[in-house]
Amino acid sequence: MSTLDEVYNRLLDVAAFVHFPLKLTTMYVVYRYSPKTMGAMPAFLLNIMFWNLLANVFGFMMHIDPRFPAQCYRGDGPINFLTKSEFVYHVFFSGTFVCVMNCGLALGFAFPYRYLVFVYPEVIQKIKWKWGISLCFFLHVIYTVIFVYNYKNSVMPYKDYPWKEELPPKDGVFCYWPYGWRKNMIQAVFFILTSISVSNITMFSFLLRRALVQMKHILNEQTLELHRKFLWYLMVVTGVPLIFGGIPVLICNTCAIFPHISHCRYASMVCTLILYNHGALYSIVSIVTFTPYRAAVRRIARRIFRKNDVGPNLFVPR
Repeated sequence: MSTLDEVYNRLLDVAAFVHFPLKLTTMYVVYRYSPKTMGAMPAFLLNIMFWNLLANVFGFMMHIDPRFPAQCYRGDGPINFLTKSEFVYHVFFSGTFVCVMNCGLALGFAFPYRYLVFVYPEVIQKIKWKWGISLCFFLHVIYTVIFVYNYKNSVMPYKDYPWKEELPPKDGVFCYWPYGWRKNMIQAVFFILTSISVSNITMFSFLLRRALVQMKHILNEQTLELHRKFLWYLMVVTGVPLIFGGIPVLICNTCAIFPHISHCRYASMVCTLILYNHGALYSIVSIVTFTPYRAAVRRIARRIFRKNDVGPNLFVPR
């Protein structure tokens, strides 16, 4: 393994050990300290964080190392101690991108909900929790099945790869069709599904902003301010994954489509590092930008430090 690969793998290991406690703490704060005025919003936030955390689990187990110009990747990390199976590597690789795609879908759920709460509250009151959860679960399943089916068609066994001169050594390497519709279809499907999610966010964000302006003279200022705060919070916490997650994914996919571009392997590695680390930034922003969560973290921190301070004083003579 080269020095670059060694540094790359260690950075991914460090990121995983930092992210897991941070993300679990954030999920606990959202679950435990969300105000009742948020309604079902905490459930949508936890859904986003769940897919983000699951992507990190896949990423911790298998570090994705592009082997361009070949249409191949190498699986590094703990998975190398467990198996050398190409099939297992493909399961972890596709699992990572299923999580990325479903994270984008989860981001899109919150905006229609806030719009309905503001414009059609009577509709929200009629919808039972189990119906809403079932709908979200069904959409996640549909997205996953469509992606996995097309992913399966894009896979090519290492031994069948046609351009042997650019093929890296077999150890931990798994490949895809380097040409034709099988290569392009999986990229097109991923782009279409993520575009639907982004379009949904954009459309309902615009509709909610317009509704806030239209009802400015009808509703009292306190109600309007509450919805403005929730919209601002949604825009901020959605912007982090879209910018620090969406842009790196777009660059990685572009490199996969055109693997012979100069330095595209290094660009893809840098973007992978950003992609693996953006979840920590998302967790921090989720807490810092919302006052109840920020206050809850302060209380938890004070409690912890107070306990630490009490211990030594137990043995101080009075």
